[in-house]
Amino acid sequence: MNLISSRTDADHPLCAECTHLLLTSLTRQLDETKKERDGYIAFEKEVRKEKEREKDGLTPQEAEKRIAKLAQDENVAITQLREAEKEREQLEAELKALELEEKALEEEEAEYVLLLSPLARSFNRSTAFGERITLNNFEPRSRHPNWLLSRQHTLPTPLLWKN
Repeated sequence: MNLISSRTDADHPLCAECTHLLLTSLTRQLDETKKERDGYIAFEKEVRKEKEREKDGLTPQEAEKRIAKLAQDENVAITQLREAEKEREQLEAELKALELEEKALEEEEAEYVLLLSPLARSFNRSTAFGERITLNNFEPRSRHPNWLLSRQHTLPTPLLWKN
């Protein structure tokens, strides 16, 4: 049996179970009091901030005006964002169109190179034997413009390609 302290209402010896219950109750009261104290501290900070705003000249009306201006700025920013998104979509569509055009030009280039390459000389002979030459199997060597320029003087003329 222990004596608690003289600060409580109980000034007689308590058993261990009663002491544990008393400590639990007092701990709960302490926690509640701490929460209440924290609430008062937070309220005091808010009051001090409000007083500082009033000292700085920011009245509630000025705060409302500032909020309205910030809302207007937000609307302008949203409008600009929407315009930028529309522009991005237009640019994406333009990019797709350019990619399709590039693909068509690459196919046209491949056909042109096929006609101008040494394979073109044997084209008529190959088709006579039943072989089929397709552009899908053809890899143009003219990826380097210098190759095409160096071959200009040896390119066959279209008159030699007649069936």
